[in-house]
Amino acid sequence: MSRSYRGIRPKANRVHSVEDVMELYDTCRNTITNWVKGGLRPVDHRQPQLFRGSELKRFHDHMHTMRYRPLSLLEFKCLPCGTRVTPTPEKLFISRLHGRGLWAIAPCPSCERIVRKVISETLCDELEFYIESNTAPGLRDENKGALQAGIGKVEPLPLLSLGDNERIIYEYQLYGARNDEKTVDAHLASLRDFETFHTGRDFRSLKPADAARYRAHLIASVGTLSRSTVQHRAAHLAQFTRWLVEQDGYRKLNKTICDNFKLPKSAMAHAPRDIVRNWPTTDELRRMISCAPAAALIQRRDRAIVAASFLFGTRSNATASLRLGSVDMERRVVVQDATRMRIKNSKSQKTWWFPVDSEIGKMLTEWIEELLELGCTAEDALFPSDHYLANTKSIKRSPRAAIEPWDTDAGVRRAFRRICEAADIAYHSPHSAKHYLGSIRNDFCKTSEQRRAWSQNLGHENEITTETRYQKVSDDRQGEIFNGFWQDSPMPVEDLVLLVSLHEHELTPGTPDFYRARKLSDEWKSRYS
Repeated sequence: MSRSYRGIRPKANRVHSVEDVMELYDTCRNTITNWVKGGLRPVDHRQPQLFRGSELKRFHDHMHTMRYRPLSLLEFKCLPCGTRVTPTPEKLFISRLHGRGLWAIAPCPSCERIVRKVISETLCDELEFYIESNTAPGLRDENKGALQAGIGKVEPLPLLSLGDNERIIYEYQLYGARNDEKTVDAHLASLRDFETFHTGRDFRSLKPADAARYRAHLIASVGTLSRSTVQHRAAHLAQFTRWLVEQDGYRKLNKTICDNFKLPKSAMAHAPRDIVRNWPTTDELRRMISCAPAAALIQRRDRAIVAASFLFGTRSNATASLRLGSVDMERRVVVQDATRMRIKNSKSQKTWWFPVDSEIGKMLTEWIEELLELGCTAEDALFPSDHYLANTKSIKRSPRAAIEPWDTDAGVRRAFRRICEAADIAYHSPHSAKHYLGSIRNDFCKTSEQRRAWSQNLGHENEITTETRYQKVSDDRQGEIFNGFWQDSPMPVEDLVLLVSLHEHELTPGTPDFYRARKLSDEWKSRYS
């Protein structure tokens, strides 16, 4: 018997095989066959069967609605199946039990188990008429609404796309499975948008002009969609068509289709923005720390989440999936285990605490000590959900199962929002912590080895990633630097030493130091002449 499908939400853009559906709903192949008989629509009539996520959602939403609708006269509730069934007339009979009223009894068409329900004398007459004439009675339901005779299958909806499209999308989905799930979902969302724009046409009929029309559609969508979304969709479609033209049955497609998704730079140009900084300043960070509420256990957890993000430089998903045993307070090290945490590119690493404000480290240390006092172990989540923190008795219970981390990063983002609101500053996302750590790198790192270690601690393969993505100069800082160019500033000590050496005739003519000193001397004379 399969588990209830309530609460299970398949991803609408994905295509699922029978095995995927069996795993998703924890059910057997026969149940899926019965679902198809009851109105679940495969993408086509070919084998093996494939099902679109949106169709699974539609079917089960309908089944959920039907489950809680009052039974009509001809419907029975089969408890083992968990569904409504309508037996055929030849298998339906009436039982008149002395002292126990009238019962309608029949076998379930799906599982062959006996189903029964109590009926009144009036309804008994109607059922007997149905059994004798094989004609659905035109009665009203005992409780509410008109009777709906017959099996009551889910009415099929018009196809959104051809089955061949769904099958090649399924293959592309398998091809992209080497990437993170979010990446796959983003590619599928772009594919579905392109498919909808072209009204579900067969991909075998694609031409370069179709790609060009969609490109124009994307450009016109700037404003409704962000530039980032538009750029990503164009890139996703270019990658898909580049893969598509190499697949069997699609090799006759024009190989230049992918080039037609390239967006013109003029269409993607940004207007100057007043603020480009997307991370807190050091003063704002200190304000977040000092203003963070800490009266309740949940508030102290939120404060520790923000502290951990700035101490570890972890992404929000990694922070949400940390366990208590991941943190070594004595060595100030975090062990990021990709087999147990949600880490980008599944890359395990050790991360040393970054040298940020000492109060931040104190907040996290206090939180860990509080968890240990509550009875948490190394296998428990570093940031338990509200359910556990609202009832700490469940934590102290022994024995108990380990407290699992959050399934998503929503709790981390919620903590940042609460702390920013308490500090009365603009919202900074959890990822802003990585940008902040990139912006202060030069304040601590004086050698190339230190800069390389800082980058590796952020999880970057090389320093270029840190410099280009996380060490951006804000507009305010850029203005300070250039205003400084116009102000008199003391000459560096090294230059002063060179000038003195030149004046004392200690430099050998023709050497680089000699030419450098002569140039400095000329510049100094021209500035103050």
